[in-house]
Amino acid sequence: MIKSRLSKFYPLLVYLVGFGVVLKYILTTDYLGGSTICAEFALYMHYITGVEWHPMSGAFGLQNICLPVTWLPARMQIITGIEPVLFYKYYHALILPLLPVTTYFVFKLFIKKQYALIGALFVIGTVTFLQSPSMARTTIALIFYGLLLLVIFTPGMRYRVPLAVGLSALMVLSHYTTTYLALFIFLGSIAVLSVQWLISRTRPRQIVLLLVISFSLVAGAIVWYGQVNNSTMLKIDARMQALADTGQPGDIYNLETRDKIIQVAFGMHNPDGDTIFKFNWWLFGVSWLVVALITWGMIISVLKRRLPFEFLVISAMCFALIALTVLIPGASRGYGIERVFYQCTPLFGVLLVKGTGNPGRFSWAVLLPLVLAYGYLNMNYGIIHSITGG
Repeated sequence: MIKSRLSKFYPLLVYLVGFGVVLKYILTTDYLGGSTICAEFALYMHYITGVEWHPMSGAFGLQNICLPVTWLPARMQIITGIEPVLFYKYYHALILPLLPVTTYFVFKLFIKKQYALIGALFVIGTVTFLQSPSMARTTIALIFYGLLLLVIFTPGMRYRVPLAVGLSALMVLSHYTTTYLALFIFLGSIAVLSVQWLISRTRPRQIVLLLVISFSLVAGAIVWYGQVNNSTMLKIDARMQALADTGQPGDIYNLETRDKIIQVAFGMHNPDGDTIFKFNWWLFGVSWLVVALITWGMIISVLKRRLPFEFLVISAMCFALIALTVLIPGASRGYGIERVFYQCTPLFGVLLVKGTGNPGRFSWAVLLPLVLAYGYLNMNYGIIHSITGG
């Protein structure tokens, strides 16, 4: 009875933990930290002046199409009147923890609530979420991706098609890369399910919904990225154009000097002049253990049919996406393994639990310390930690 009552507060607990780690990252410095958040902030400051949204070319073209991190917070800041930098920081701190909360509800469809909680903590512990304020558009788009998975797998949900179309549109408006990676996963799943349909002569339950989602994503990408913004305008210009005076010292918009300024702000600067690389062997070992459990969870779930077939197919497409990212040099440089892995976490949390066998006391004793260690070690923000010199 007590455990049942406590489980009602798991989503709140997940949100508060997520809020705490995001806040830790935000409060590390008075600056805005991250490789692209500075361009998004410049656009935000641009739209605060009351300028209506408009397509852009050059360096800010890509960020400009991600409305939840540029135009939307500007509209909200105008309404609230809160100091611009303060609002922009805490806007992200309040929204980003919704991703692990969304994944908790996805996990809860397949595993018990206490293990869904561990799965959500695993999502929080990934290095990409821990530094999500620096790539907020990715995490916000993944919230809609997680909600799409919730619509796909929740039996008997009303208005599934309108919800799927609406969430697909929101993901397109949030981030282009997340949209493309989701398309790979969903279209690949449709191909596998179509083959299964031909063999068994029985229509897979979720194939129509996956078709609706994929069509919505393709149509949205064509209209929003191509027609409205003109794909030729999305090519990165070598010049960084500051749209507004942000009041931050240093040329934060210059591609050559920006990273060093950010590292100085975060206390990751070596005045002696040499760049120091530190390899975190503990994190390396824990990360491989996590990956091994996820992989084993996939294998035994397929062999013992512990999860719905559609779930396994979509998860298999996630593994395929990671494999292609590793094997194709251009994909590896363009996206990065950590980024693609992050896209897969709304499903991998379930496989992580399944990797310990039938959930029980042994699973809890293994998973909770593992996930906590994984998150704690990731707070150094990567297996290879660099300190910039000069």
